[in-house]
Formats: sequence, structure tokens, C-alpha cells
Amino acid sequence: VNEGKITPFYRGLQPALISVVPNSGLQFMAYETLKRIVIGKRPSKEPGPFTFMCIGGLSALFSNTIMYPLQMLTSRLVMQGVLEKNKKGLIATIKQTLSKEGPLGFYKGYRAAITKIVLGNGISFGCFEAMKQIFGIDFRRKRH
Repeated sequence: VNEGKITPFYRGLQPALISVVPNSGLQFMAYETLKRIVIGKRPSKEPGPFTFMCIGGLSALFSNTIMYPLQMLTSRLVMQGVLEKNKKGLIATIKQTLSKEGPLGFYKGYRAAITKIVLGNGISFGCFEAMKQIFGIDFRRKRH
């Protein structure tokens, strides 16, 4: 089947969809768990944004370390659609990566990517919690 003009834009969609939801779920689960461990359920004093930035960064590190192989596969499938004439599917790309690079091949580019991800998510969670404090929103308090 000859790919039309739109089809190449959807290369890598399958692993992208498979990784996005679990990655977000893992990250929020890790964030809430770490928040409970570090801060406690009802802290006497609300921690500053830097604490939440660290917790957010660590939760991103956790979830993205687990899900990075799927993100790498997504990138490879997209690039195959752009650069190569012999396009492979998800399973073929997994087999090729394993045979040519071994298991560590799934973590190519990890250091650079994780640095950006940890910093970006740390800032996002820090800002989110700071805005909650500024606007007086606290979901831990029971409402009457």
C-alpha cells in the first residue's frame, strides 16, 4: 500500500498512545506518593515551591525511566517514516533494536531527555502547588 500525504504523520502513533497514559498515571501516582512521604498528610506548615519541584522532578524521573523505551520506539518509527523506504512496524523495530544494540538500545538519548523532563516537570509541579497556595486551594482539607 502506498502511503499518502497524511499517513506518514501517524507513524509511531501506536507506541505513543501506549506510553502516554501509563506515563502520566505513573507520574501522578509517584508524585502523590512522594508528597505523602515527604510532607505527610496534614503538615503543620505548607512546604515551599522548591520542595514540590523536587518531588515533581523525582516523580517524572520514575515514570519516564520506566516508559522511555516506548518513547524511543515512537521516535524511531516516526524517523523511519521520514527517512527510510523500508518501513518497519513496532515489533520489527523492537527486534531490530534488541539484535543490533541490546537492551540498552532502548535507552539511547536517555540522559539528555531525562534532564529536560525532570527539570520541566519539576517546574510545572512547583508552579502548580505555588498557584494552589496563592489562590488558597487545598484539596487535603475536608470541606464541610
